[in-house]
Order: sequence, then structure tokens, then C-alpha cells
Amino acid sequence: MSQSEPPIRPAKIHCLKAWPKPFADVVEGRKTFEYRLADRDFAVGDCLVLQEYNPEYDSLTGEATAVRVTYILPGAQYGIPERYCIMSIEPWSRARQEDPEPTATDEALCGVQRSGQGRRL
Repeated sequence: MSQSEPPIRPAKIHCLKAWPKPFADVVEGRKTFEYRLADRDFAVGDCLVLQEYNPEYDSLTGEATAVRVTYILPGAQYGIPERYCIMSIEPWSRARQEDPEPTATDEALCGVQRSGQGRRL
């Protein structure tokens, strides 16, 4: 590894709220990116647990889905504000075989339970 390459770190799990329409689009495979404030240590290979959020009631619905980050376009370029990023994502079920499935412990970190509905946790 050269000095300019960042050190490899284990994948992290990030629990994030998602409004109903974008959440449904991720679950259905129509939305393959996340535009987010880069306030966390996001990295390729990380797991994002997207939790459906109802803004009308300011609460989580209990539905969630796991996705893997496959690419990150950092801000301060191409018109993306400095503190933001765009992440390409894929459903965890289509991720690389060496990636572990999120475990019950991982889900508990985000306060979600499996619902048995496809890719939803």
C-alpha cells in the first residue's frame, strides 16, 4: 500500500432515516443512490440501514432496508456542496458474496426488526 492510499477499515453500519417515497424507490430498485450530508465516516463497502420515516408524525414506521455503498462522490466538486456526498448503493442481497448479511445485533443497533417483506428488514 502506498502512502497516498487510505488505510482499509472494516465496514461500518450507518442507520439513516428515509422519507416514504425515496424509501419505497430504494426497496423497489428504482433509486440506486443516496445524497447525504457527509457528517459520518461513510466508505465504500459500508452498510446503510435505511429506516422509513414519516415526517407527518415525526416517527419511524418500523420498515427498514439494508444497502451497500458501492461508490462515493464527495462534495466540493461537480456542483455538490462541500459537506455533502452522493453514494451509489445496491441492495444488500445483490452485494458481493463475501459481505456478511446484517445480523440481528446490527439491526438492534438501529432499533429495527425483520418484517419478512423482501429486502426489508
